[in-house]
Amino acid sequence: MEAVKWVLIPEASRQDLTDFNEIAFLRRDALYKRYVDSIFQISVSANRQLYDQMTREDKKMCEALKDLLKEDFADVEARGEERGKAIGEAQGEIKGMIKLYHEEMGLAPQEIIIKIMHRFFLDEETARNFVESTLGLQPA
Repeated sequence: MEAVKWVLIPEASRQDLTDFNEIAFLRRDALYKRYVDSIFQISVSANRQLYDQMTREDKKMCEALKDLLKEDFADVEARGEERGKAIGEAQGEIKGMIKLYHEEMGLAPQEIIIKIMHRFFLDEETARNFVESTLGLQPA
């Protein structure tokens, strides 16, 4: 396991990374995988450019890295979907409030901008863009 200590430093060689990856893919039991994944995360962080170069040049390695990181990708994808839903819901709520302020309360666009800035903690430009797009106004 000599390769392991060298893959953790930024000056790792291509051969050290290749050797470590070959060893890492031989053992896939849960306990071993957890340790290898931790080492791998540090190694990738320390040697990002070299890993990028190696995966561009070697499709087999690229597939192996994808396999090793598939759980991480799934977690990131799930978090991204959740965040996207939350953003969509927040945007829907903002647009709903704009329509309420405009149609039911009869507020002017500038008054609505101020209200949604405070209610949703938006900067003026973002609030203005929401109001203009929701009410179909031309940009100021």
